[in-house]
Amino acid sequence: MTILSALFLYQILRPIESILFPLGYGEGCWSSVILQNVSEQEANVWLTAHKSSGALAPLTGAANSRMRIPPGAKISLRLEVDGEDDRQAWVQMKERGAQAIALSGAVECTGKGEVRTIAANVIFPSRDPWIRGDVADFHANEIWMLNASPAPASAALCYSSGAYSQLSDNQKPTEICADEADLFIPPFGMRIVPIVKNGNSRFSLRSAGEAIAIRLLVPTAERKKKFAVDSTIQFADIPPSIIAK
Repeated sequence: MTILSALFLYQILRPIESILFPLGYGEGCWSSVILQNVSEQEANVWLTAHKSSGALAPLTGAANSRMRIPPGAKISLRLEVDGEDDRQAWVQMKERGAQAIALSGAVECTGKGEVRTIAANVIFPSRDPWIRGDVADFHANEIWMLNASPAPASAALCYSSGAYSQLSDNQKPTEICADEADLFIPPFGMRIVPIVKNGNSRFSLRSAGEAIAIRLLVPTAERKKKFAVDSTIQFADIPPSIIAK
């Protein structure tokens, strides 16, 4: 087998990877994950949910991480973890061959007589992504970074006021970082990175990792549904004679 043939075979067999974010859980909050096969063929997918630390999180409705979804079928799962301080999560889906699964989800929280719903988004990880620009152009204050691989990843952050240094005419100007930091991201872990720090006007991020997903944390539109409890409804005691034993 030639090198070109091996590379072509690798691209065919390499799974398509999708990330669903943001997902949340905790007191009064839960997340739903929906998979729909929009193709005419059965689809084989691998689905795992992770906390922000990288640890696995259970998905109610899924017997295991591998699922076979018939053509046109829709599967609804729920992420609901109680008693945890960490309330951020994400879902990773892998499928081989042609893309067949439409992945979607939402976070719902109850409080003050209403249900708030925030839609989750699908993003795709890449190798060593980077971003750089003026702070005003980001339209966000924070960036969400995810390491979707089983190997550790890292990122270098630079907060600048727009100043550059150039030692010679033949050298490319180098941006001067007024503040900088190195970030470690554990396998399947996530980090939230501030874009604004000490009044910087420019920000850059360079990551090193096999599968990194980056997303600006901009305010997300939410839907609200109000509900009320009818206080006139009364519940009678269950007679002991009909209680199952």
